Amino acid sequence: MSKNSRTSRKAHFCNTSQAERRCREREEKKYHYKEVDRLCELLTRVLDQLAVHDTEISHLERKLTLHSSSSDNIIRS
Repeated sequence: MSKNSRTSRKAHFCNTSQAERRCREREEKKYHYKEVDRLCELLTRVLDQLAVHDTEISHLERKLTLHSSSSDNIIRS
């Protein structure tokens, strides 16, 4: 077996390992991007729900204030 043959095999092994590592890194990046997108969508939905609840709470606070003022006026009368 010649030295060039051994060097060639070693280079092939290194190139294959590097290619596999790069492929794995690309797959991990894709997974992380998908996960980030999923979490962003989830956060957007939660924030939308929070906005709806905030609107409902504001509406109820106004009603409560109105009823409280009416009760105060009735008591004073």
